[in-house]
Amino acid sequence: LVEIEAPPQFVGKTLQELQLRQTLDMQVMLVKRREEDNGLMRMKREMPGPDFEIRKNDLMLLLGSAANMKKITSL
Repeated sequence: LVEIEAPPQFVGKTLQELQLRQTLDMQVMLVKRREEDNGLMRMKREMPGPDFEIRKNDLMLLLGSAANMKKITSL
């Protein structure tokens, strides 16, 4: 497991569009997203489905091999 900030090329795309499981055998286990709530910044945690859209500054918890982790930014 590794937690990374969403690479710029992921922003605005859904998990289905990214096809991380099909191309790199990587699974997105959890996404942490900073959101403002009544003037307070909160960290929202989501277990994303295929239609989940990645946003700038999202933190992604990924499951996969170390070799494929290195490839993640080349998509």
